[in-house]
Amino acid sequence: MAALRQKDQSDRGYALVSVIGVILVCGIVLALMGTMVASALGASTSTRAGVQSRGAADQGVAVVTADIDKGAAAGFPASPTSVWRCPALAGNYDNSVAPVSPTPLVPVPGPTPSTMAAPNSVYKVTVQHAGSDGVWHPGCPTALGQQVKLEATGWAQQNGIQGRSDQDSAHLEVVLGPSHGLIADGPAIFGYSTGGLAGGGSLVEVGSASPDVVIQTGNVNCSGAFYSNADLVVEGGDLAISGSCNVTGNVWASGAVSLSGGVKVSGSVVGSSITVDGSSHIDGSAWTPGAVSITGGGSYIGGSLTAGSLTLSGSGQLHGGAWIFGALQCSNWDYCVGGNVTAKTYTDPRYTGTTSSSTHGTITVTAPGVPSSPGAYGSAPSAPVVPTWIDYSSDTSVWSGFAQLDVSGAACTSASSLSTAIANKLASTAGATGVVADMLGCSSGLTIGGSDAVALNTDVVFYAHQYNLAGSGKFTSTRGSRVWLITPDDVPDHQPTPPAGCSFNIGGAFTFQSGISAFIYTPCAASIGSGIHISGQVFSGNVSVSGSASVSYTAIGLAGYDLTTGGPDTASYTGPLVTVSRRNTAG
Repeated sequence: MAALRQKDQSDRGYALVSVIGVILVCGIVLALMGTMVASALGASTSTRAGVQSRGAADQGVAVVTADIDKGAAAGFPASPTSVWRCPALAGNYDNSVAPVSPTPLVPVPGPTPSTMAAPNSVYKVTVQHAGSDGVWHPGCPTALGQQVKLEATGWAQQNGIQGRSDQDSAHLEVVLGPSHGLIADGPAIFGYSTGGLAGGGSLVEVGSASPDVVIQTGNVNCSGAFYSNADLVVEGGDLAISGSCNVTGNVWASGAVSLSGGVKVSGSVVGSSITVDGSSHIDGSAWTPGAVSITGGGSYIGGSLTAGSLTLSGSGQLHGGAWIFGALQCSNWDYCVGGNVTAKTYTDPRYTGTTSSSTHGTITVTAPGVPSSPGAYGSAPSAPVVPTWIDYSSDTSVWSGFAQLDVSGAACTSASSLSTAIANKLASTAGATGVVADMLGCSSGLTIGGSDAVALNTDVVFYAHQYNLAGSGKFTSTRGSRVWLITPDDVPDHQPTPPAGCSFNIGGAFTFQSGISAFIYTPCAASIGSGIHISGQVFSGNVSVSGSASVSYTAIGLAGYDLTTGGPDTASYTGPLVTVSRRNTAG
């Protein structure tokens, strides 16, 4: 019996241990379940907070965008109106305070914070606008055409728990820009500088269009049988016209203008000084504050002249009258000036002050000095408006109504694949009026050679760092298409800044099918040669047209800009701002 009692006691000990083990296991399970529940609850509330905070930030952006659109419709008045609140708020739309409890609070009418109540959405949005210096400035936009940056913070109505506060607030940066149409304007050829206009190249007008060749900086040498049925403008240097370069329009240069080798300018000439030599001639009139020299048989100015001084030699002639602020000297025995002369001093072999001279008009010598402009022949024509360099960025959203195509894979290297991608994107985008083909990610840019053909069949804007169009390649279209060939300049410094690997070459027997107009924009050197014929415009960091190439002027325009000034295009502003970029940011 004693042995049985001892065994029973031992069994009860084992049972107690088992019970305790079960209790421990259950406790561990319950603890794990509690942790899991708490973690899930934390994750769930964090997700909820994220949805609420992002929604609040989005609502803030929507409210501010609507207010700015109303201001744009009124031309961005400096003072607030009934619909345009931004100036009154100094660009700070704030209906929030930093959350200090699980539910963020905002003030409602009342004297103390104790009367705060939870809103539907709590946000704060600050406004900046892009200045002409390429820098973001705090405050409301001041002019149509400016981009606007909104920095928004939204807070959740209910914060995350269990330490999950990472989504209690959301931070959003949105850049807005104007939607634009296209104004067909600007010069036929704009070069920040030039590698030369030579080698049989030509620029011709189409219909009643009046093209210009504009070079913004540096000296220009027009030679080698280049023919320009246009005005030629050199804003920042001298212009030398020689080698059978002929200009049928007018010439204006900030520096010296020289003609030699039998060249002709059919229009008028304005420069800091003017030299006409070697049987060259100007059919129109000329104006300069400096010296004019007309030398050699067959050299002449056909119209009148207003100048600081005039020297005629070697049978050089002025057919019209002369208004000379200084000395007029002529060494010709037969002919000097065809019209009336007013000069501070006058010298020619047959003039003694009382006898006839080699002038067909009246000579007036005003020893004390000739009155300043306008003189007998009027003031010089106003300096032409020369557009500034446009830093055209890689932002493709400015092309309102164009479907956005990110080119990749086979479409980067195969003309047929690229043609298919363009056609598919156009067909799959409701209401699209054209396609923007972004090829900035293609290592070889847009390369068309051999007998390859890229079918446009709509208006197409290409963005690429390199263009190599050669061989017997071509652009084709079943309709009249416009094509823009753009290498972006993302550095806002009003001068061309080529990206790495930038190149632009059109050569060989490459063709633009009849009916296709092209606009070329590149901050690097654009070389157009070897018989290439383009209908359109060129806007380049450095431009050369040679080798019997020709550009037939057809104004196309560039989205977002007025090409006559180089400034933002406000005339074709078409309505509400569009989103240029949108990204989440850190708080």
